[in-house]
Formats: sequence, C-alpha cells, structure tokens
Amino acid sequence: MNPTPGWVASGAVCPEHPQSPSVGTCTRCGRFVCAGCRVVSDPVLCRACAPMAMDPLGIVSAHFSAGATLRNGWRMFITVLPVLLPIAAIFSVPAGLISAGVESLAVRDSMRATIDSQRVVNFYDALIGLIGDIGALALFVGVAEGKTFTLGQALKEGTSAWGAVFGARFRGGLITLLFTLLLIVPGIWKGVLLAFVVESAFRVRGQDALEYSTSLVTGRWWPVFGVLLLSALVAYVPAMVFGGVMGAVGELAHLPVVAIEILTDFGARLADMLLAAFSLATFYGLNRTDGRQLPPMTWA
Repeated sequence: MNPTPGWVASGAVCPEHPQSPSVGTCTRCGRFVCAGCRVVSDPVLCRACAPMAMDPLGIVSAHFSAGATLRNGWRMFITVLPVLLPIAAIFSVPAGLISAGVESLAVRDSMRATIDSQRVVNFYDALIGLIGDIGALALFVGVAEGKTFTLGQALKEGTSAWGAVFGARFRGGLITLLFTLLLIVPGIWKGVLLAFVVESAFRVRGQDALEYSTSLVTGRWWPVFGVLLLSALVAYVPAMVFGGVMGAVGELAHLPVVAIEILTDFGARLADMLLAAFSLATFYGLNRTDGRQLPPMTWA
C-alpha cells in the first residue's frame, strides 16, 4: 500500500538513494523522496512526476509558433469555459448598465455626454473589470500548470494580484502611448515589446514585468507581431459578428437597450479572455524557446 502523500515514516529512505533519509512522499506517485529527489516542496513532487504534474497538457513545454499559440490557447480557454462564463457575466452587467446610460445621455444631451460616459466605462474596465481579467488568467495558468480553480478562487487570485498587474499594465500602456504620440509606428513597435507585461507581472513575480516582456520579444519582433495579429483576428472577428447580430435582433425585436448592451459586452469580454489565453500560450512558448525555467507559482 502506498503511503499517504506527504507522510514520512520513521527510518524511511529514498528508493533511488537508499543512503538518504526520506523527507516526504510524492503527492502524485506516493514514493518516498529524499531532499535531492524532491523537485517541488509544495506539493511534494519527485523528479519523475514534477514535469507531468506541472505541465499536464504539454502547454508550458511547447515551443513558440503560431500553431502552438492557437492550439494551446484554445485548449486552455475551452477547458475552463464553464468558469469563464460566470466571470464574464458578473462583470458584463455593470458595464452594460453604464453603456446603456451612455446611449441615454447621448439622446438627451450632447456628444460630450457620450464621451464622458464612455470614459466611465473605460475607467470601470481598467479598475474593476481587471479583477475578472486576472481571474481568467489564473484559470488559464492553472490549466497549463496542473491546478484547478473554482469561481471564488479565481476571483480571489484576481483580487490578490490586482496591484502588481494594474501597475505593470498602467506603466506599459503609458509608455506605449508616449511612443504613439511620437509616431504610430514607434507606438506599435513598443506595444509589441510590452505585449506580455500582464503575464509577466502575474507569472514571474519579483521581476520587472516591462523588462521581462521586452526580453522575450527582442530578436523576434516580427514573428511575435504576426502571432498577436492572428490571435486578435481569431478572437475578435466572431465577437464583432455577434455584436452586429445582437444589434440587429435588438432592433427587430425591440429589446431593451440595457439587455443588448449587456449581451454585447458579454461577447466582447469572452473574446478578451480568448485573446488572453492566446497571449499566455505565446508567453509560455517564448519562455520555452529561450530555455527559461519559470519559477514555481505562488498562489493567493
């Protein structure tokens, strides 16, 4: 009978190194492991099981390519879709209410009211909606690295990592904007270099997210740009079609504006999540191609 994972018997030794005392049992296979064979401490994993437990679908170990990005991104997205749907719904309702207010103000007031209200929507997404974005990212990282999250746990991760991710995204967006004000082309160039600041801030904590993203892209700007462009098309074209259909159906059926706005925002939010899955798959691929070993993930 295999010992309970984590349990250490008195006098137990490592089967690979009988001269070394056991410091625990592998949570995956149940074998005793010594300090040298214990690759991961929490949970305890032996050298043979660690790669399979921390990369069960082979996503982390896949090299960078357009095919790997689309394939692995889709696998992460579809696997956690049952949890993504309520996350998208939770954050779409307030956004839809704000958007409906935008249209109402535009009818009664000037275009200035529309612009000001749209700023409120963007402010909401940048601050509150970011929790849902990080929660979705946590779900994707969990799929890739062998950890399952409930809805509550995903939102907890979103809240815990909010500060680091917001800071990295704000800095990256500000720098990209400054380069765009110089000329559009420098802005695009810098935007691609900083395309992975969110993933870097969430997954490689303790390092500067902007520097890490730049180091991943440097030397292969064009391939990364192409993959990002392809990913955006795959993610957003269906969302645009869905939004157009919803608008047409709403007009024909005379649906309330708020319902149309909520459903349209829901579709756009799912598209954002799919793009985030593609971006994370690209992030993993670039790290693998560079031969970088990602540190163990620290969860909230």
